[in-house]
Amino acid sequence: FLATALTHLLGGSAGREGAALQIGGGIGYHIGKMGRLDDRDMRLVTLCGMSAVFSALFGTPLTATVFALEVISVGIVHYSGFVPCLVASLVAYGISRLFGIAPMRFALEAQALDVLMLIRVCIVGVVFAVVSILFCMAMHGAERLAASRFKNIYLRAAVGGAAVIALTLLVGTGTYNGLGTELIESAVTGGDVPSLAFFWKIVFTAITIGFGFRGGEIV
Repeated sequence: FLATALTHLLGGSAGREGAALQIGGGIGYHIGKMGRLDDRDMRLVTLCGMSAVFSALFGTPLTATVFALEVISVGIVHYSGFVPCLVASLVAYGISRLFGIAPMRFALEAQALDVLMLIRVCIVGVVFAVVSILFCMAMHGAERLAASRFKNIYLRAAVGGAAVIALTLLVGTGTYNGLGTELIESAVTGGDVPSLAFFWKIVFTAITIGFGFRGGEIV
């Protein structure tokens, strides 16, 4: 939590979902230890914690439930945890709304379905898949580069921080620092979004996370 807060405070390009999963999972795990749960129930309460914090942050109970069930084991979904995780997500979402924490959401007018639109969606889907692969490659590449060049983790973080500052001065805007929700809002509402925004966001996030700062990478 502290590392993520510092990353956001000082301009790192990172999201919140990574911290949400770790914080929720950690809280769930310790609750399980206090209750002396067995291994199976310990996994379940950890999943519930992950779902709950993710739901409270993003205001998406169903997504938080499915995401937590998927992320714990790649290719394996623990269906027995669906109902408990959904309940935890709904309760956490309700509490966050009581505190006045509004999730990011947009009112969109959906177009009528037609063949041409479906073709466009398929093409854009392929483009998004390619960009996501490049993003994953950049993330892993930055992490490997940082680990191989700078064995000292504090020096690694200092170099990464300096690189983010240099990039911010180079680009001349703080658009790519922080969560990235401003870019999303501009894109959805028809605002001004630079044509290379996706590229710079990939670079900023890869350096931020790869060099040891904390945060999510989805947004």
